[in-house]
Amino acid sequence: MEMEILQALSWRLNGPSPHELIDALVGLLPASSEDGSREDSNTSSSLLLAKHSKRQVDAAVLEYDLALQSSFALAYAAILTSFKTTSDLVDRFCPMDLINWMTNIDSIMAGSRMDQIFLKGLEDII
Repeated sequence: MEMEILQALSWRLNGPSPHELIDALVGLLPASSEDGSREDSNTSSSLLLAKHSKRQVDAAVLEYDLALQSSFALAYAAILTSFKTTSDLVDRFCPMDLINWMTNIDSIMAGSRMDQIFLKGLEDII
């Protein structure tokens, strides 16, 4: 029955949401990149980054032009915006790990114009 439904829909299904992609992208940050000298009450740097990024996405989708962007682009932009707008968030991660993480994301986005824009954004942050 599932195959009949999928064929009737021509396999046009929704992909992952920006929130799911934020969790996946933040999960790609090495756990060792978090600065162990800062201890928050049960809040790791990765969880804080994901929380701020999800708020960014929630605000972005209220704008019509941004709502039409891909989930991946929204998630990626939200993470970079969170780094830039939350003053102490970028200091919680090792700069080299952030650059390696960005390079990995850049290879995923290879061939798109967005990778150059977002890489420039991270360079400005660091």
